[in-house]
Amino acid sequence: MARFLFILLLLTLPAWCNMAAPWRSGDAVGEPSADLSGLVVQSETLVLDLRPLGQLKSNQDRAYALVEASYQIVRKGAPKAVDLVFVAPGQEGRAEVWLDDQPQTFVAQKSEKLPQQWQSPRSTPRAGGGTELAFEPLHPDEVLRFRMKFAPGQHIVRVKYDLRPTAMCSGSPLRYWQLAYVLAPARQWAGFGSLDARVLLPEGWQLATSLPMQRDEKGWHGHWDGVPADFLALSAQAPIPAQWPVLEALAGVCLVVPVGLAWIAGGWLGRRQRSLWWSLLLAWGLAGLTMVSFLGLGFSALEKITAHPPGQSSWNWSYAQSMGIFFGSVPLAAVAWVLAQSLLVLAARRARSQL
Repeated sequence: MARFLFILLLLTLPAWCNMAAPWRSGDAVGEPSADLSGLVVQSETLVLDLRPLGQLKSNQDRAYALVEASYQIVRKGAPKAVDLVFVAPGQEGRAEVWLDDQPQTFVAQKSEKLPQQWQSPRSTPRAGGGTELAFEPLHPDEVLRFRMKFAPGQHIVRVKYDLRPTAMCSGSPLRYWQLAYVLAPARQWAGFGSLDARVLLPEGWQLATSLPMQRDEKGWHGHWDGVPADFLALSAQAPIPAQWPVLEALAGVCLVVPVGLAWIAGGWLGRRQRSLWWSLLLAWGLAGLTMVSFLGLGFSALEKITAHPPGQSSWNWSYAQSMGIFFGSVPLAAVAWVLAQSLLVLAARRARSQL
């Protein structure tokens, strides 16, 4: 069956969500300008909650994930005020910042160019395995900017907001959802202890991550001492409907019945001493039956696949499959005609030889 796959990136907005100091305006290399000496991150807890993606009712619904990062910070020395930036492209709707459970004032704004070491990866692993998925930022310049004063001792900084994830179609009936959490800014603190990351998914979804993570009863979890990499990239996908393998094998299924009918009809022609010209007419009829069956079953299976689960269908896959089913029905009918004609003649001659 002919298939035409068109790859399109939509909402390509990475989750660059680690906190660090701002950078100097006009600095070509983009190095941080604030002094983070004396501020140590004992641990960071990161939660990427993709469960809202499983609640979409249609492909037009607003898709978002929840991002929450919590830092346990120790200030050594005198009180210190620091300007901080939380890189958060794709942020829309709810956003909150706390210092020791006290809400903080912040400004959501577009920034100047991010430092090179904070750039997102160019690809993410593919959920379910296979080649990696292309991943490119569209608006990498959205940040939350805030000022905090740290007294000596331990503090907890928490940032939480909604994020539009990347949605990508790549040869699958269901879209892939991508996130890339950039960890590189964490290296700018005076020290960084450990990172605990958890990814929450709708039930039954599959996940692929760039860093090793283990599955447990609450989702996927990973723990690392220090900063394990420049980023944590991932992709997730809903379970592919059971009709998908049926659609792939549809051409073969639609050929089986006409081939069987051709053999039976050929024997009938031979036993009744019918002219072989009848085989031409029957072959055309069986080829037409193959085409109609392929079109009917193909579009029926395609409708079931794109209707379930809601909000997850690939926007270009169904079109490509529709074109594949439509244009593939013609060569399939030609193959069916050749097979049917050959079997009709063979069966008819075999039946005659047995009279």
